[in-house]
Amino acid sequence: MENYLKVELGRTNIFKDEIIVELAESKYPAQNILPDLIVGSVVELNKNVSSNLDLFINGNLAAKVKPLITQEYLGVKIDELIDKSNDILNSMENGIIKLDGIKSENGQIICGIFANGVIIAKGMVVVIDENFAVRIEEIN
Repeated sequence: MENYLKVELGRTNIFKDEIIVELAESKYPAQNILPDLIVGSVVELNKNVSSNLDLFINGNLAAKVKPLITQEYLGVKIDELIDKSNDILNSMENGIIKLDGIKSENGQIICGIFANGVIIAKGMVVVIDENFAVRIEEIN
């Protein structure tokens, strides 16, 4: 079975629950990308910029969300509840969740790239042909 790199837009904790927003997975299998992964390389992702992102709570898909990027914070707005019984999501005022994601000084979004649950790199979110991609800024 082929593994793909996962790219997180950001994460946060609410009470004891871990919330992760996944930007996308790599377009190509990890074994095709990892040997050539260097600072400056671009990893294409399998998500169109108009698509909703996946929000996981404690590892379970809980909602589809839209990115919300302001001068003050990086966050997401709930667009569709998958887990309608989730107390955390049902209690969110106006459906907005602020993330502990990183914005660079010029407002670009820095995200984490994971292989098998371990962060292997950080990169800046870019758009190529209406799809998300990540330009590698740092290799761990």
